This record gives sequence, structure tokens and C-alpha cells, in this order.
Amino acid sequence: MTPDQQLFEKVRRDGECWHIPDNLCVCSKCGLQFLLSNPDFTTWGGFGWLWERVNEKEWWYGDFGFEERYYITRLSLNVIRMSLIHPTKFRDSLMEFLGIEEA
Repeated sequence: MTPDQQLFEKVRRDGECWHIPDNLCVCSKCGLQFLLSNPDFTTWGGFGWLWERVNEKEWWYGDFGFEERYYITRLSLNVIRMSLIHPTKFRDSLMEFLGIEEA
């Protein structure tokens, strides 16, 4: 399983699938015929996909842990999160937090 696939699995909504092509456009995991590819988390489209899903997770507002890691107040939290509004930095920060090793 690739690091991006692991990240997908940690934040996906119920029923979402990381499509593994079996033949032309059929996922070997769920059997769905698809035309779109899996999200690329280094693009703005992938960033948006991640952003929507992590905001649905309980750990996003507490355990993501900026306060604990950097000893800052909640007022500063949004400023630091703003520094992560870069697709690759955001992806990398989430992977580090979730313990996903880069291949």
C-alpha cells in the first residue's frame, strides 16, 4: 500500500474506495467502473479533498496537536494551520501525524 493510499484510508468517508485498476477502468477492490483517478494530494484538488475529510474527524480539532507540539494558544492555531495551506506541506504534515512513512 502506497503512502498516499494509506493517507486516503485514514481520512476517507464510509463507502469511498482507493481504486486499484484491475483492467481498463474497473476497480479490483470495489468493482466500480471509473473514469476519474484517485486524488493526488500534491495538487490543489487533492488538498481540497483532504481538507474536507479531515475537518470531519474528531482528532482534527484537538489531537492534531499543534498546542502540544509547539506550546501555543488556540488563538495562534489558525495562523499555524494557514502555513500548511500548501498541498504538499499539508499532506506531509498529516502523514507525519498519522504515522505514515514515506516510501
